[in-house]
Amino acid sequence: GVQPSFTSMMEAKTGPEIGARIMALSPMRWAFGRLLYDHTVLKQSVYTNSMVRLLAKGKLDDLGMPLEWIHANNWTCGGSCQARWNGNAEHGVPSISFVCNITQLILLGIYYRAVALLC
Repeated sequence: GVQPSFTSMMEAKTGPEIGARIMALSPMRWAFGRLLYDHTVLKQSVYTNSMVRLLAKGKLDDLGMPLEWIHANNWTCGGSCQARWNGNAEHGVPSISFVCNITQLILLGIYYRAVALLC
């Protein structure tokens, strides 16, 4: 499902953005990123409580969900998924694993089904 962790895949030094490209092939990663975005940012959930965010900070950051930074900077989901996943260290923007829409997941599903028909 979501192992290895998002941060370890993004920090992999095996080539130019190879970790992000491997994750982009996983429908589980796309669905997980969308569900986490929906549950932690779009809707009221247990993660709106700052104490819960503080207690779960290590695990959330490892999953690519820096909720403390997101709430402190009033982050909104926009731009490309690649830009979100890579972050921007120069401007202090961490890697964020959220997926804002399901277009990529649908296209990946169509691609896999087309390949399955051909094989």
